[in-house]
Amino acid sequence: DAESGTAPTPTESATPSTDTADDESSTVETDDEPTTVETDPPTTEPPATEPPGEPHAADGTASLLPVEFAPQDLITLDPLLYQAALALGVEPIGTPTFETAAGVGGPLPAYLPADVIADAELFGTILAPNLELIAAATPALVLGTAQFAPPTSESLGGTTEVALFEGSFSDWRAAPAFVGDRLDRRDTADALVAEIDARLAGLGDGRTASVIRFTGPDVLPINEAALGGEKRVQAGFALPPELAGLSPQQSLSLEQIELLDTDVIVVVRQDENDTVSGPDQFDDWVASPLWEALPAVQRGDVFVVGPCWATPTAWCAALVTDDIEEIVR
Repeated sequence: DAESGTAPTPTESATPSTDTADDESSTVETDDEPTTVETDPPTTEPPATEPPGEPHAADGTASLLPVEFAPQDLITLDPLLYQAALALGVEPIGTPTFETAAGVGGPLPAYLPADVIADAELFGTILAPNLELIAAATPALVLGTAQFAPPTSESLGGTTEVALFEGSFSDWRAAPAFVGDRLDRRDTADALVAEIDARLAGLGDGRTASVIRFTGPDVLPINEAALGGEKRVQAGFALPPELAGLSPQQSLSLEQIELLDTDVIVVVRQDENDTVSGPDQFDDWVASPLWEALPAVQRGDVFVVGPCWATPTAWCAALVTDDIEEIVR
């Protein structure tokens, strides 16, 4: 605890899914992956208060997201389009994934349902999709982007339709609208966006919040250009002037930690399926007396979330909304 100088211990990541969480753990969904804080089994005695500074965890299953998926004769050439399809209740055959440091395709993120991850066929990387495997799957439709030299219908055998997303992934609303148009699910896409916006309105009630992720030994405050920052603003959480005045890519060292003196601190961490990012310095930060001295840490208003907070997809927008609702409860 903060007064004794004992550092809070970060908890292990848990994979969000459409299943309910274990009865003996309380979760607070994460972005990228939610962490789980183990609690004692129910007793007749009043529960003990949570130690100051102990990171919370969030409930990972967003009610906005589908729990059943219609298989579709579809392959996406970008994993962000794949997530857009899932958010609309459609399960494509598969997708290429982001390239790892070893130059091969990595796994799908652990915040997607486990059964979806198990069923998905992976077709190389977005920079080098395996066109031979894609053609062998004989999809009726391939959704890609012009950015990564997509295949033509002829190169896939002449019977596959190829449609290209020309919008920007930085606007998470654009991809589900595109996928919805192609799959006759635009009403579903529009309804999902509208419900996310409606649920977020005014949740922060004027309190301040900082959203941070680690970059090497430092932390980078996430601004409104990223999904988590946009949702912070949309929910009505303010930034103190000291943080609002930072440039978009300006990181903070541990010695500058007093700038994170906000009512709520949200820490974005990678999930266990992340094979690109190196280990972060979260454990070192929470072991520091400087971290323990932050008022939000002492109150227990630190929330550890997963990579969705930095991933601009409709799936993640729904999970981040779910996280924020948990944070304000």
